[in-house]
Amino acid sequence: MWSRAGDLLRENGLRQLWFRALGELGYRRQLVTELLLPAEAIAAAPKPADSEARFLGDADLDMPAALHGASDEASERFARGERCFGVWLAGKLVSTRWLASGTVLLAYVDREAALAPTDVYVHDVYTAPEHRRRGISRFVAAVVPELLAAEGARRIVGVLEPENRAGIAANQMAGYRVAGRIGYVKLGPWRRDFGRL
Repeated sequence: MWSRAGDLLRENGLRQLWFRALGELGYRRQLVTELLLPAEAIAAAPKPADSEARFLGDADLDMPAALHGASDEASERFARGERCFGVWLAGKLVSTRWLASGTVLLAYVDREAALAPTDVYVHDVYTAPEHRRRGISRFVAAVVPELLAAEGARRIVGVLEPENRAGIAANQMAGYRVAGRIGYVKLGPWRRDFGRL
C-alpha cells in the first residue's frame, strides 16, 4: 500500500493521492466528457507509417490481453457486445480503446449507466508506453468519431478523474467537453449516487 501511495505521489501529486484515499473511504467522482457527433473536424496527427487501424475481429480476441496483461477481461467484454478499436505498428498491436453501448459498467464508481440508443461509451484507452507521444491517440481520436457517426451514433461519452490533467487536455484537443460529474458518497451501508452519463 505504501509503495503504491509513493508511486501515485510521484506520478500525479498530492491532490490525486488525497482523492484516491477518499475513494477508499467512500467518496468517488469522475468527470463526464462528451463529444457530439458529427464532430467538427479536429486536426489529427497523420496516420503512423507502417500502421493499421481497425476494429478487432474474432481472430484478434487474445490481442488486448497480450497488450494489457489481463487474461479474461477482453473475452468478457466481447461477450457483452463491446468493441475494441486498435492500432498496429509493424504488425504488433500497440494501442486500443473500448467502445460500449446500451447499459455500461462504470467500474471506478461501481455502477451501471443506461445510455441513449445513439450514445457510445469510450473507455480504457491505452497505448503501450514505448509508443506514446507519437500521435497515435490523436490519430485515433479523429478516426473513431467519423466511424461512429457513419454508423448513426450522435454522442460519445467517457469518464476521467479530475486530476488527470493529461487526459483532460487530450480530450479537449479531440473536441470533447466536460459535461458533468458522476460518482457516489458512501458511509457504511448508506450510499448516495450523483450525476449521470
